[in-house]
Amino acid sequence: MNIEHKRTRVEALTFFRFVAALIVVFFHYGRETALATWGKPLTLSGPQMVTFFFVLSGFVMLIAHYQKDNEKLRDYYISRIARIAPVYFLALGGIILLTKKSDMKALLLSSTFLQAWVSPYPQTLNTPGWSLSVEMFFYLTFPLLLFLIRRYNIKTLSFGLVALSLYIGSQVVLSKLMVPPFYKGYPSFSHDIVYYFPLSHYCSFLLGMAGGLLYIRNKPFFSSQGIRSYAILVGGVVTTYYLLQYPGILRKTIGYPLAYCSSFYAVVFTGFILALSFSRNYIAKGLSFPALIFLGEISYCLYILQYPAHIIYYRYISPLLHLKGQTHFYIYLSFLIILSSIIYLFFEKPLNNLFSKIKSSTTKRNQAHSTEQVTAH
Repeated sequence: MNIEHKRTRVEALTFFRFVAALIVVFFHYGRETALATWGKPLTLSGPQMVTFFFVLSGFVMLIAHYQKDNEKLRDYYISRIARIAPVYFLALGGIILLTKKSDMKALLLSSTFLQAWVSPYPQTLNTPGWSLSVEMFFYLTFPLLLFLIRRYNIKTLSFGLVALSLYIGSQVVLSKLMVPPFYKGYPSFSHDIVYYFPLSHYCSFLLGMAGGLLYIRNKPFFSSQGIRSYAILVGGVVTTYYLLQYPGILRKTIGYPLAYCSSFYAVVFTGFILALSFSRNYIAKGLSFPALIFLGEISYCLYILQYPAHIIYYRYISPLLHLKGQTHFYIYLSFLIILSSIIYLFFEKPLNNLFSKIKSSTTKRNQAHSTEQVTAH
């Protein structure tokens, strides 16, 4: 869920990070609110929004690293960890202090981003952290995939077909696993395999990479400004909304349970991301308004801090307010947004900037050292 450098990202996508994170919060804590009831199932499609994050991660990472031919593997991994680890461990530490949980195996798995691999630990401690465990697996394998794309000059269509084939295969398997006797409901080993296991979501990341490959190799095509730009953008948004709002249509058409919450919507989100990337119009410019970009910037904090913020609010703040009903959720949400903004501005962003300066300084020293060695010889 991290934000890449401005020049390598599609600004119109940034705000939708915030929208997706907001829907996840509604899914976890705002199910009974009037707004959630009015807009469901879209407003309660939290698991589907995690799929959106996975697809977007593949898309953004591909366009951010595709042309970095000289990037060192060590620098890449340090950069990835530095972007997600500070806030992740801040939230994890907060949960441990607030809940007094002392499960050492859960702590070890969460501290090494391995909890999603081992049942029943994906949602222990900071529950949203399971998706970061999956993301870390994506980060680990990405350099190899990028190497293969460059080394063998893999065509966009070929990579896309491989990603689509893996998507179809994984969805068939997951859908079959969702019925008895294997599936035992939540919580169970079978539930963890279907919904949290990293390999169950790998197709989302690959489809995102395929979309990024299409975008980076066809940039002139993704610069439309006329009526076609509006048509593709509106078509992508409406199609995505319709499929999320009326999932029963697909189930009736296919005739058996679908893994809606386990990367099923990856193809839909890939199309949505490409539709937004295609557009160079006033709608896209409006989505790039600084205030909306800022909300997108804090989305990672919003997502990973939602559980500790929930505990803090209901344990220490709500008793002071003497309120009842749904009002508490909206005040909690406001508290979460404010807290996320503060953590982003005074913790996440400064640490990222500091790391960037250190990395830049190290790169310059290495280049200077290499130049001295060449001169000496």
